[in-house]
Amino acid sequence: MRTTRMILMMMMKKQAFQGFGIVGYGGSGKTTLARKVFWNLRNLFSPRIWVSLSGTLYDAPVSGELRVKILRKMLEQAGCDVSELSTANVGDIPNLTEKLYRRLTGKRYLIVLDEVWHVNGWYGDLCSEQPKGGDASFGDCISHALPKDSDGRIIVTTRRKIVATQMIGEKNLMPIDTLLDREIGWSVFSEAVRQDGRVDVNNNTLLKMEEISSKECAGLPLVARTLATIIPEQIQEEEAE
Repeated sequence: MRTTRMILMMMMKKQAFQGFGIVGYGGSGKTTLARKVFWNLRNLFSPRIWVSLSGTLYDAPVSGELRVKILRKMLEQAGCDVSELSTANVGDIPNLTEKLYRRLTGKRYLIVLDEVWHVNGWYGDLCSEQPKGGDASFGDCISHALPKDSDGRIIVTTRRKIVATQMIGEKNLMPIDTLLDREIGWSVFSEAVRQDGRVDVNNNTLLKMEEISSKECAGLPLVARTLATIIPEQIQEEEAE
């Protein structure tokens, strides 16, 4: 799939911090594409951190409690023992931010912020540098936790181009082209069939339908999952005759 290969090639280049934005409407395969990239780079980037922001649907300040929750999740995926952070509160945000920064320093890290609906001051402008000087407030935004001199990468998935632009800039925006991403449809379809369990994913009839299913799904995971509930039943009926 050209879109996946293009992102992988850009992310594997040896250079300083880079941000990427995957933009597309609901059901276009943004998260699926990000997961494919996240998985394919498992041997090249460490730590790898995945955070879903789908719960922050409204253009309002992110609460202190939610900031703590997100930072704890990121620290845990970065390999930190977060048991000692169970009582962390809003006042600990600067310390948590710095702790994550220290953990990522010198690492080739990969972070995905999935389903971002709006730009919020706390997780906006991810490419900004760490604060300098004694009066600087370390922890005012999540970008402070991201070392910019490491070979780090961050991916943002969103439905809104303006969100991706304000978070990572114009340079590395990746609009989903469903005509190019039929592989996403088949990938999601076969996984849904596997989870359904009624028909083996290697069923000959099912495999013969790969090209048709990929075309019908046209890179749309929601369509793929729907077909995955219908086609196995049809195959079962045909095999029972």
